[in-house]
Amino acid sequence: MKLPLTKPLSRFLPAFPGAIQLACLLMLATASRTPAQISDNRQLAALRADLQVLEESNRKLVAAIETLSRDNAALQSKLAALDASQQAANARLGELSKALQEERNERLKMGDQILSTITGEIKRLAGSQRPAASAQGEYTVVRGDTLSAIASAFGVSVHSLKAANNLQSDIIREGQSLIIPAR
Repeated sequence: MKLPLTKPLSRFLPAFPGAIQLACLLMLATASRTPAQISDNRQLAALRADLQVLEESNRKLVAAIETLSRDNAALQSKLAALDASQQAANARLGELSKALQEERNERLKMGDQILSTITGEIKRLAGSQRPAASAQGEYTVVRGDTLSAIASAFGVSVHSLKAANNLQSDIIREGQSLIIPAR
């Protein structure tokens, strides 16, 4: 007797107890099928096994995608924080560059003022230390003076300057008074 596959076999089993029922079920299942049905059942079993493998692979892929999505969201958050930090750093760098330029300009201005003051002071001191070349009389030696420079400034010779001041050598000292002879 051949039973179609679509009908449940359990309706034939109530007459058999326990293990005999199971053996009968197996016999009925295999005996009542045609070779085409058996081949179809094997193909169906293989397809079901493949489907289970694919479903498991799909579950793993979905889990991996969810993990990657979380990681991506965390990286996007870190990237946004770094971008904000970079913008703040760029703003601070701009402020520091501006302050540096202002400081540089201020120092240049102060340097120009100092240079101008020093130049004016040097001119003033240079004009007050040396009398006009035509003036005769006394001269007080300042640091850096030499007999030849003083003689040249007053238009007299070194020999006449030494003779007027009773000098035996060319050595003079700061603060020393020299008599300037007439030309």
